[in-house]
Amino acid sequence: MLLEEQSTSTLADNKIVTSSEVPNGSRTTRSYEFSESGCVLQTLSHDESGQVARRYFTRVE
Repeated sequence: MLLEEQSTSTLADNKIVTSSEVPNGSRTTRSYEFSESGCVLQTLSHDESGQVARRYFTRVE
């Protein structure tokens, strides 16, 4: 069975946010937030379970 996922991405200031929803109503969010010092990638935020995963990147010159 193939589930169709609908995703929407938005850009505001230095942040890209992608929200996704599958037919059973489950929602996830992924975001990229950029700054002078690096980037925070929130790889997953699952609404139903409340789980959040983040990765931190530092700029190297």
